[in-house]
Amino acid sequence: MRITVPGKPFDIVCKEQSFPEFPGMLFGVLNDNGLMYFNASSYLRSIGSDLKPADFLSQYDPPIQAMQQVYSIKDDEVCILDRDGNLLIEVEFIYMFICFADHQFLGHINERLNDLFSNGFAMSDTALFRLAKDRFPADVIKQMMEDDGQQDAK
Repeated sequence: MRITVPGKPFDIVCKEQSFPEFPGMLFGVLNDNGLMYFNASSYLRSIGSDLKPADFLSQYDPPIQAMQQVYSIKDDEVCILDRDGNLLIEVEFIYMFICFADHQFLGHINERLNDLFSNGFAMSDTALFRLAKDRFPADVIKQMMEDDGQQDAK
């Protein structure tokens, strides 16, 4: 493992939830440098995983290095410890980390990339649902769901 975890804990609290799809993924900003981090330790606990954040750092070292170059992230900014001993990882690595924590997510990412390159755009299911909900009244959505259920039965 090339990345080492800094020994001194930082005064950062990750309590913001940004993605409804990942309710256990909590974010915070480090005031020292303004970088945003996610709490990798608490996320793995929230999904009941036996994986360790340090495993991510060692197993994903080559892609982490590539991302560091793309985003100009220094070695000592990739991960930090909070006061409770949780490992926090810089936010640019979030999707890579979720793929590490849930291999099924890699399939989902692959499908969205296929959408992007095949159709010219990609959108999450949550975003599609919100757009439909904002555009159509509840009774129209309910009718569409009922019509769809009748089509499936045929």
